[in-house]
Amino acid sequence: MTGCVANNCVNRSESKVSLHRLPLQKKKRLGQWLKNINRKKWLPNTSSRICARHFTEDCFTINRNLKPDAIPTLFGNPGSPSKERAALINVNSEHNYCKVFLDVEGVVDEADEAQVNVSKATEVSVIVDEAVKVQVNDSEATASHDADHYYAMRKSPISFKRQAENKMGSIRKKLRLVQQKSRKKKSRTFKIKVSCLTQVITSLKEKLLISSGCAEMLENSFSGVHKTLLSRRVQSKRLKVSEELRSFAMTLHFYSAKAYSFVRKAFDLVLPHPATIRTWYSHISADPGFTKPAFSALACHAQNRMVEGKETLCALMLDEVAIRKHVEHAAGRFHGYVDLGCGTVDDSLPPAKGALVLMVVAINDSWKIPVAYFLIDGMTGEERANIISECLHRLHATGVRTVSLTCDGPSCHFSMLRALGATLDVNNMRSSFAHPADPSQMVHVLLDVNHMLKLLRNTLADEGLLQTPNGEIRWKYIEELNKLQEMFKMAHVRWEKQKMKVKLAAQVFSSSVADALEYCNTQLHLPQFSGCEETVKFLRTIYAAFDVLNSRNPLGKGSKAPMRISNKDRVQEILLKAQRSLLELKDSKGRLVHLGPRKTCVVGFIASCASAWNIFLEVVIQPNAPCSYLLTYRLSQDHLELFFSCLRACGGFNNNPTSRQFTAAYKRLLLSQVKTRTGNCILRDNTTIMDVTLSAANTLRRFDLKPVEQCDLEYQHCPNVDSMSDYKDAAINYIADFVVQKLKEKHTCMPCADALTSATVHPFILLKNRGGLSKPSAGVVAVCRESERCFQGILRTTSGKLPQCNVITSAIVTQVLEYSAGKTLFPQLHNHMFETTVDDNHVHILVKMASSLYCKLRMNHLAKRATESLNKDSVGHKFKKLIRFNHQ
Repeated sequence: MTGCVANNCVNRSESKVSLHRLPLQKKKRLGQWLKNINRKKWLPNTSSRICARHFTEDCFTINRNLKPDAIPTLFGNPGSPSKERAALINVNSEHNYCKVFLDVEGVVDEADEAQVNVSKATEVSVIVDEAVKVQVNDSEATASHDADHYYAMRKSPISFKRQAENKMGSIRKKLRLVQQKSRKKKSRTFKIKVSCLTQVITSLKEKLLISSGCAEMLENSFSGVHKTLLSRRVQSKRLKVSEELRSFAMTLHFYSAKAYSFVRKAFDLVLPHPATIRTWYSHISADPGFTKPAFSALACHAQNRMVEGKETLCALMLDEVAIRKHVEHAAGRFHGYVDLGCGTVDDSLPPAKGALVLMVVAINDSWKIPVAYFLIDGMTGEERANIISECLHRLHATGVRTVSLTCDGPSCHFSMLRALGATLDVNNMRSSFAHPADPSQMVHVLLDVNHMLKLLRNTLADEGLLQTPNGEIRWKYIEELNKLQEMFKMAHVRWEKQKMKVKLAAQVFSSSVADALEYCNTQLHLPQFSGCEETVKFLRTIYAAFDVLNSRNPLGKGSKAPMRISNKDRVQEILLKAQRSLLELKDSKGRLVHLGPRKTCVVGFIASCASAWNIFLEVVIQPNAPCSYLLTYRLSQDHLELFFSCLRACGGFNNNPTSRQFTAAYKRLLLSQVKTRTGNCILRDNTTIMDVTLSAANTLRRFDLKPVEQCDLEYQHCPNVDSMSDYKDAAINYIADFVVQKLKEKHTCMPCADALTSATVHPFILLKNRGGLSKPSAGVVAVCRESERCFQGILRTTSGKLPQCNVITSAIVTQVLEYSAGKTLFPQLHNHMFETTVDDNHVHILVKMASSLYCKLRMNHLAKRATESLNKDSVGHKFKKLIRFNHQ
């Protein structure tokens, strides 16, 4: 137990008085302290302390710390202290503690400030009285000591002790009462403040404790779902559920009921009970047939738009999705049979194997909504035509103008279009029909261009040869290109197992493939690509037309731009060129394709081109047109395909739903904003439904990253990785462009950024450049080339298998740094390099960053190739895709 070193001082470490160290390190100041303490034959040590009662108030800071120049000056007369004085000192300590406590507690609640001030004043008066008594007793004790008459005191020591104990008991009682009252006020104040976060922010702002920007940030932080969850957690779970929380709860419960239960339990039941969510769906009628809530929502939206002086333009589309044949009994009847929404049940009906779904997509807005579905087991074209006519009548009654009808190309849809009044004959093309509710309006027909592109790819691949008046289009050029370049996926030529994927067909008919074929023919002069000029021309023609018919970005450029008045001549030329090319197309036997058994792709493409142009003339070109441009992606069937993907996402993922599961998911999607990226197309716009370690040195030794001529004899049969083919060198130059762009984002030094590019450029980049490519310097290309050589060495060592090591990138970067040590990769940075420190050498940083970025690209590519090799012969994968997208 540590005590004060001053003479006659009784304060110890358990007292309420603070103890302070002596300044042992400061000799001059320590001498002054020892002189005032006045203890003979005593030397201080590290455990020596002196209490705060020997310092004046100006020796302390606000935080009750000693100032650097503080010196103890308050010391009593020598001799042992009387018992009465010791008792009064303790009383005074208790008084001071109570005073400090009251000072702290007094600011707890502003509402009782007056009452606390009265208590403080009472206690202060008591402290003053006691201080006076202490001074009187000190005077009497001093006089008695000076006169050596201890017995001359007015009261005995026992009387002083009893008096002090009585007052201490009274003060402790008052202290206890104040503490109890403070605790009650704290709990009441806490509830009031937490229940209203807005008042807390307002109070902080009024007291100038936070700025306006900080207040706005706090208000934004507690909004939406976060604010609702917190409010329901603090206040009551019986509060009204906000729209944000309702949408969040329904979407989470749609994806997974188990995940919803876990989140609800983790947040202390602040989310609504699943039974509550079921009641939200109960008022939605979504039985087979036309969906009445959907038409009601359309009517309300169209009326609001009409008040604003705007017209609601929509595209109608239909498609069929396969469902599982499954009969079950629920809600008093059997489910799983054909149901057209007529309200009658016939026990002779067969089980349904598909669902025909109709959807409306806004052309001049960003929403879509399913309006009908029918459980069918096959349906004739005339029956489908009756459904389309009824749907058009109902849409017209809501005030919605339907300008197009989109479908795919089975034979029943051709019969349906003939029954509606359209004629899809290339010699007598009439790609529209009169609106059944308003003959003055025309409904234009489009056969989904994505399906047509897949059919055209299938025709070219199966025939192997298509003829034009100027030459031949051969599939073998695509195959030879696939053999040549490693980065071109095998799936493009083995399309039979993934025939439903639009992206494979779109990547075959692309400018990238055309550029690669042209480069191999004109620059590399490879014999297997001789005579591919007509193939390149055809690929570019179809690519441009497909982009025009699939434009989705209002800020797009070139053929990807929307159809506007400013580019109408260019768009018309692209569409007419594509139509002429398709009409002149002949198969391997010399027959016109549009007259043969594979005519659907040609007829559908030509009809889509004509309809898109006519819609453009109606909604953009004519006077008082409702649109300033046309995004043809709004006419695509992708919106319906994404809706089917959302249906399968219900409950985690259901690849083959039953009729009841389909109905339940359909109903819930009318209220939930669910997005998914699975299926045979991907999400491309914002259209929503309406409402780890080895060291690098060890890795270098393990994979032997050195030139081939230094390798052991067992690798003599391997190709020389030090020499790159012209084709691979062109690919490395192209990748180096991407590396340069990323380096400029991460490395902001201007001299270094200028050294990354050069005026000279590889011919392949000139061929691929559309204005956005950079021109990588020779240094960046050299780094990428050396990194690729290291990769080839690793693959040679592992016999083509993926290296199982987590520091491959570090090993390659180390090897590339060794390679660059003896070379001048960036001559422009020679002087700049000496302006930086050794550990911040900008040349070394550029080399490491460029090599690391290249390694990341190659690692991802190796992983993708390995995954493709695992699934290339998967029979289950093949049939699963065919079953899922049956009749699509």
